[in-house]
Amino acid sequence: MSNSKKRTISQILFIGLFFFLLFRGNLQIWVAFWALGIVVSLIFDRVYCGWACPMGTLLRFQSWIYDKFNLTREKVSSRLILNSFRVILILGFLAGMIAVRRFGYRLNIILILVVGALVISLFFEESFWHRICPHGTVLSISNKFSKYRMEISEDDCTDCGLCEQACPNNTIYQVGDSKVREIDSKECLVCFECQKACPADAISYQS
Repeated sequence: MSNSKKRTISQILFIGLFFFLLFRGNLQIWVAFWALGIVVSLIFDRVYCGWACPMGTLLRFQSWIYDKFNLTREKVSSRLILNSFRVILILGFLAGMIAVRRFGYRLNIILILVVGALVISLFFEESFWHRICPHGTVLSISNKFSKYRMEISEDDCTDCGLCEQACPNNTIYQVGDSKVREIDSKECLVCFECQKACPADAISYQS
């Protein structure tokens, strides 16, 4: 079974669990999966984002619909804008958590984030949310210690650029004027879309 199919099965199982907890009124249990995602990222990179996150799953489906009907969305590449939104969202997330703990407000922070991600991604490419997501921001720091990550072989790369086009998070870039491409591991979702698109088998998940 391909990694792409394994990922799809994993996403279906986790999104099913997410909605089960939502309808049971126990969505706060998902915080444990957030914590587990951070621990896992220390070894296996951001697999939570690409394989378990309900937002990531819904955004993947949303992107499929946009591609199916040839719809376009805004692409944001400015680091200043992305980092500004990151700070704003993190502060908003912390403010919401404080409001819940200190004043007893009944805010479902997780559900708010999911709905917010879907609304934002109606107008901006999927990668925009992946870059500004509060939990994703934490994982982009913790995964610096990761043992496993996606790598592109300099010797096998043919400079076709298909991996760069396939990446849903715009994490693959060309190094200078050379044919070599690299993966920005701190933003990589370990979705294996680049590996699936590579005709030269130049991309692997390794330590």
